[in-house]
Amino acid sequence: IIISRGIYDTEYFTYLHGLLSLFSENGLVAFVSMHQDVWSRYAGGSGAPAWTLEAAGFDLNALEDTGAAWLKGVRGHELSANERGLWPTGYTKLSASTMATLFWGGEIFAPKLQIEGQNIQTYLQSKFLDAWTALVKAVGHLDSVIGFEVSLLTLFVKS
Repeated sequence: IIISRGIYDTEYFTYLHGLLSLFSENGLVAFVSMHQDVWSRYAGGSGAPAWTLEAAGFDLNALEDTGAAWLKGVRGHELSANERGLWPTGYTKLSASTMATLFWGGEIFAPKLQIEGQNIQTYLQSKFLDAWTALVKAVGHLDSVIGFEVSLLTLFVKS
């Protein structure tokens, strides 16, 4: 959904709006979840955009070479038998574990890491909430949308 800082994929919003509009026409409802695993595809999973890693100081071109991320499975590499099951280990790699720490505990663990005058924790969380705001504005008014799941954090259901 996020293309760049504060820039959203409006074509995807239009697509999602059209798709969700078809739900109510067919008696279906949707519970919208913006999901992430292993922080980002740039960290070996899916979710947050690349600029979040760059904001924390990571060099996207060096993540795999330095062992900070396992990206073979994300890059379309055909997995060998001994590589199956490696994807979840991305949570323990430097890039994903650092980003989770900064998102949830940046004020404690990186108090001097400031972006645009904010601690990185506040900065990342505010950008996350901004993305949710854009998504809710795009599809939240549809009758077929009965609620939203914000990762594993909390649940908002329309009344």
